[in-house]
Amino acid sequence: MKVIKADNLWESYRIKFIEGRKIIWEDVWALQGVSFDVSQGDVLGVIGQNGAGKTTLLRILSGMLEPDRGNVDIKGKVSSLMELGAGFNPELTGRENIIINAKLYGISTQDIDERVKEIIDFARIGRFIDAPLKYYSQGMYVRLGFGMAVFVEPDVLLIDDILSVGDKGSQERCIDKILSLKDDKKTIVVVSHDMDMVKKLCNRVILLEKGSKVYEGSPDKAIFRYVQIYGDAGGRAELFLDSNKIRVVFSNGRIFVSYNDDPLTKGSSIFCVFSYPGKDTEINSFMFSWKIEEVSSSYILARGVYAKKKLEALFKVSTDSGGLNLEVYSEGAVKRINLLFDARYNSWIGLDEEGVFPEFSHKFEWDVIKELKEQKIVVLRPESSCLPFVVLENDVSQNIYVSNTGYEEEARAVSSVAFENIKTRISFLKEFNKVKLFLDSKKEDEERKRRSLWQRIVSSRTLTSGSLRLYLDVENKKISLFYQDKELTKSFGFKDNLLVKLSFKELGVYCLYKFTLSGNTVLFKASFFNVKGISLERLKFGIFVSSDYKEFFAGRQRSKFPQEFTFWQDIPLDDNSAGRFGLLAEAGIPALIFNNPRIENTFLLIQNSDKNSSLRALQINFLPKAGIKDAGLSASLEVFKDNNKILSYIKQQQEALAREQERIRKRLIESRTLTSGSLRLYLDVENKKISLFYQDKELTKSFGFFDGDWRLERPAGNIIVIKIDFPSSFLSAQEVTIKSGKDGFYFQSLFISKEKIEIIQRFVAEFDTRQISQWFLSEEKGRFSSDYINESIAPVRISRDYSSNVGFINHEGKKIVLEVDKEASSASLVSLYCRRNRNVEVNVGEISIIKPLLLDSNKLIKGTEFSIKEGGEGRIIKKHPGDTVVLQNKDLLVNVSRGVGFIRCKGKTITGKVGLYSSIRKDNVWYDSHRSYQVIKNKSSDKVLLELYSPYIDLSQRWVLRVEGNIIFWDADIYNYKREFLEIVQFCLGLSSEYTGWEADKLKGYFSDEYPQYYDILPFRYWYGKPNQEGILVRAKDLPLLAFKNIFVVKDTRGVIENSDSFLKSRIIAYQYTAKKEDKIRFSGKVEFYA
Repeated sequence: MKVIKADNLWESYRIKFIEGRKIIWEDVWALQGVSFDVSQGDVLGVIGQNGAGKTTLLRILSGMLEPDRGNVDIKGKVSSLMELGAGFNPELTGRENIIINAKLYGISTQDIDERVKEIIDFARIGRFIDAPLKYYSQGMYVRLGFGMAVFVEPDVLLIDDILSVGDKGSQERCIDKILSLKDDKKTIVVVSHDMDMVKKLCNRVILLEKGSKVYEGSPDKAIFRYVQIYGDAGGRAELFLDSNKIRVVFSNGRIFVSYNDDPLTKGSSIFCVFSYPGKDTEINSFMFSWKIEEVSSSYILARGVYAKKKLEALFKVSTDSGGLNLEVYSEGAVKRINLLFDARYNSWIGLDEEGVFPEFSHKFEWDVIKELKEQKIVVLRPESSCLPFVVLENDVSQNIYVSNTGYEEEARAVSSVAFENIKTRISFLKEFNKVKLFLDSKKEDEERKRRSLWQRIVSSRTLTSGSLRLYLDVENKKISLFYQDKELTKSFGFKDNLLVKLSFKELGVYCLYKFTLSGNTVLFKASFFNVKGISLERLKFGIFVSSDYKEFFAGRQRSKFPQEFTFWQDIPLDDNSAGRFGLLAEAGIPALIFNNPRIENTFLLIQNSDKNSSLRALQINFLPKAGIKDAGLSASLEVFKDNNKILSYIKQQQEALAREQERIRKRLIESRTLTSGSLRLYLDVENKKISLFYQDKELTKSFGFFDGDWRLERPAGNIIVIKIDFPSSFLSAQEVTIKSGKDGFYFQSLFISKEKIEIIQRFVAEFDTRQISQWFLSEEKGRFSSDYINESIAPVRISRDYSSNVGFINHEGKKIVLEVDKEASSASLVSLYCRRNRNVEVNVGEISIIKPLLLDSNKLIKGTEFSIKEGGEGRIIKKHPGDTVVLQNKDLLVNVSRGVGFIRCKGKTITGKVGLYSSIRKDNVWYDSHRSYQVIKNKSSDKVLLELYSPYIDLSQRWVLRVEGNIIFWDADIYNYKREFLEIVQFCLGLSSEYTGWEADKLKGYFSDEYPQYYDILPFRYWYGKPNQEGILVRAKDLPLLAFKNIFVVKDTRGVIENSDSFLKSRIIAYQYTAKKEDKIRFSGKVEFYA
């Protein structure tokens, strides 16, 4: 009987993603078309990686979730053990929780006492049964929850990966109880990451991957598939052979093999174990981080890295018609390969003996059945003809171990150790000829050994230098000299010295080489004689060495040669005039140290050869001066068995370099630094940044002048001049002079332009609020706070202070004052901001200063002047802005300053802390006009033309304001030079909080007297809609009725009525435009007063 039937289940979650400043909602499918059914008495396992959809599936089966699509039909009572403590009240005792839950499950009152006793006996929590659950351990929670879930006699039990919590004894009791329920024909669904538990409990398993069911079947096959997909997908690839009968999967350091979809390998399958000589630690290949570098239909190349590249390994898996080839490369580590095959392989065959695998005797420990000494091949024979013979063949003879794993893994293991690289072949045969297989392999191995031994003997008796080769024939007591493999000598001998003469007749040049042996050192002296006097461009002297050398050094540099030989290539050297260079020792070959004579016109060269040569080259190159006929150089080569001397030399060179770099760095810092009292100014040329320090604590994050190419000049000890060139700008150059005095630093800038143009000079300084705690102006003070920040930036809340100076107080209470244009008011402190830096967890207090400049072609124009001073009282002298303008008639007065117009009608103040102003939202940040720089272009008593410049975005505004009778007309143009996307453009009137009522589009309402601490649309926006010709009306008891009207209403205009925040405490009525990218945005409105 089908107890559970799941048909085409789909379930999604709506997820919020935050990318930069964007919020994106996406539907993520946790289940996709999952179908299955479970019969009475079945134990179904659900496995898969984290996020595969296992828990979501159980929640649907338990009724906690409704599927988006599909149906679930479950017959009988369902009990679930999902999240730890789910369904329990932590304030109640264990006994009280049992009784409450038993009643919820419908257990009769007379049965409850008996069930309570059974649950308490199973949970084994002693006196804690009468203690509140909040004092329980995780193990207690699980035992009590499991007891509740099973002793209510469910027809269907759902368990979500919770049995792994607690001790072994508790886990085994839970498993025994599940098996008892299975015997009682109860239906069970288990989610687990414990594959041993899944095998023990389940008779059927489904495998989920990314919400989809990818396999359903026996536990062994499902688990075999699961361990293949476990881990990083970038470390997985697969191959097929024998007409796709055999499937080979490389998965993050393990190799899995199946035959006709039947697993041949078992447990950890095929993997390597690495260890360093002299160290106890062993590292399995599946502990590495793997990446597939190359893959084709016949091979896989994968690279693994362990512990931040302390150990690297390369796996190459290839197939041919006969089987599978495995090559493993890793430097400096002993390697052991373990091949684990299914227990259905019941016997093994070696060269001289064979045997049967016994029964598994231990739970985890391996039993070595046989050590096969100095053999290459072992064969595993299956108990059934349905499986192929497995032939394991190493490239060289070595000890092979045949073992049983523990019965938890239940596999046949074949292992061998290699001190160099591993090369193993695995063949899969339906039948085999033992005599031919083993004897052919033995003959081939003996021949390989003979050739290898002779090659080692010849190599140990040979010296090479360029095209020269010396061979010491011990048997015939003869030394033979070869040039490009041609023997030059018949016989000769020497004790300490060897003299060789080479002639190049075509060139008229001959060379005389003298070799002297002294202990572990070979002294070279090369003399070149130029008989014909031709021009010699370069002379080389060096050695070619074996590709077995993997690392070289030159001075302080230590690097590896490229692994592959492609074409002749020069290896980049940090110092090609180093006093020493050479090669580091490898297994079986010594370290070589070349001592460079370091004479004039010599340099070092280290090369990797092409594929045909496959060697390394070390050379001293000599460039003879023009006209010199003869030349010579001397050098020496030292040979050591280890790398100690090389490593000591490299360390000395690195320490010497560090000392020299530190000396240069200090000199450079001194040349870029000005000091005044406790203040220090550093000019970072590379990052185009000026840093301000107070007693070595940096106060600034960025400061001043950023664009262009910087150069520094220091005409005097207390003066630094920054020369800034602008290659691709209308500006030719900017010159910033910084002078240090007793009380601070003084800044002056000059500009020269390629053309006549009016510009706005912006100066921005960001102060680190971890060092600067407060700001103060002439009439206000406050702290930098990120509480009001929307996204990344927010203005510091200032009422109406027109100081051109600003002061800061650090955490030690010291005051620092920034003063702009001491003698003039044309430049002004525009704004204070608080910015949250997304890359660094710190808030930044930011100030902005702007000044209009009229540049003329090729003429020097003076820019902003300011100073930074320390100490004193820190008083700020208030400067009233020279750009304030007043319009008035009999009843109305409009005072416009810094991008905001304040209104009085019949002597009464109409506006609040802001009046007429514009506001622009870009990148989710609002920029208001009342933080702009204002320039008066034209003015009469009742009309004014203004230009406004924003301190932070590249746009300007032109306003025309005029007063006629009881009406204020306001025309505004916004110039968007770069056609940037402006999310919202808004033209606002901020009114006194005495206004209490409003009307718009035939609707009426009242303002609340509540103001949010920070700006919030809801619940303080009262109306948002399409305006009509009547505009927006507001009324107050003691103030005149007024209407704010939009004269030219465009299609996407909307009206807004809302309260400001508690700082401004104003009523805001506005006209809003959305999503504008035009280069010009126009608004025409009026404020009309009524009797």
